[in-house]
Amino acid sequence: MIEAGVHFGHGIKKGNPKMAPYISAKRKGTHIIKLARTTRFLSEACDLVFDAASQGKSFLIVATKKRATDLVASGA
Repeated sequence: MIEAGVHFGHGIKKGNPKMAPYISAKRKGTHIIKLARTTRFLSEACDLVFDAASQGKSFLIVATKKRATDLVASGA
């Protein structure tokens, strides 16, 4: 995931205590996310989306960052 350029951390100032189980370390003012755990949950989410899509359900995909809008549009 790191090689693919996936976002893997957040600033410590923006930390949420509920994220503690998903944080593996703190480096240079950034929380580093546990990628192994993230990968597992991402896989489960993909399975759910695949199952829903195979049943003909619709999806609303939203980009919250301006630079992600093109990626989201092409993926949708």
